[in-house]
Amino acid sequence: MDEPVVIERDGGEPEPDGTLTAPIRPENMLSELEETIGSMLKCFKKVSVAVMPNKRRQEELTYTIIPHVLALRMSDYPTTFAQDQVLLTRPETKGRLRMAIQIRVSEKLLLQEAMYRFSLLDPADRILQDANGAKTPKKARLG
Repeated sequence: MDEPVVIERDGGEPEPDGTLTAPIRPENMLSELEETIGSMLKCFKKVSVAVMPNKRRQEELTYTIIPHVLALRMSDYPTTFAQDQVLLTRPETKGRLRMAIQIRVSEKLLLQEAMYRFSLLDPADRILQDANGAKTPKKARLG
């Protein structure tokens, strides 16, 4: 994946001071990541049908890959969440450095929330067809 993928919680419009007061709606938090992985797997199918025999297999692989992508992104950070918290308590952490660490902490919290929400999904809820073959909503429910 060369292009960045946005993991987003819908928290409404920010207040003038930048805070979010509306309830957070994380239902489609990973929808862009799901779509990106799905598109990549469709490309594999074009190369060889044996690699991706049907849509159900593509969806199973998508939901197998997502936790690994999230964990890999979390491991890209040079510090742990706890180390960032310590850095923020230091008086010499100010200005742009403080803002950068706060952003990094926020990104880590968002990734942790995505991993947690994804792990709560029952695998049976992650596919587009139920046991009777009826179509379910295209987006997986994440909350």
